[in-house]
Amino acid sequence: MAVATEKRRIAADALRKYFRQEIKNDDFAAMFPKAREDRALAAIGDVMRGFYSDNLSHYMFNETRAKLEVRGLYERCILFLESDQEYEWPKLKVTPLDWVRNLVGSEKGRLLTFKELAGHQDFEAWPFKNQGDLEAARQSYGRLVLE
Repeated sequence: MAVATEKRRIAADALRKYFRQEIKNDDFAAMFPKAREDRALAAIGDVMRGFYSDNLSHYMFNETRAKLEVRGLYERCILFLESDQEYEWPKLKVTPLDWVRNLVGSEKGRLLTFKELAGHQDFEAWPFKNQGDLEAARQSYGRLVLE
């Protein structure tokens, strides 16, 4: 599979703008590119759909945005999209709603851990394959990706 560099740049920009509350969910959905040739775009897009409602137009909710886990996920996704790395994860066996419930909390009892959700020890590095790849990307960019 190929890396769709220009589409990844557009997707990273959309993630930044939505997280910063510069655009609403409708704009984010329209801006985020679809690319079958780059599995990373499809996987990240699937997960991000869990962060907004299709039923109303809104900015990212403040209580969601304030969670460190959410910020970490957005930062990792932007870093990955700005890299030239191939997406190596198998298709995730979780839905976008599973991700969001896990990140922001759920009133339905105990939350599953990321490891339980994905069945992989380096899930906290997702969409990077492992912590080493994530740390290498952080070293390369040397800046805050959401600022």
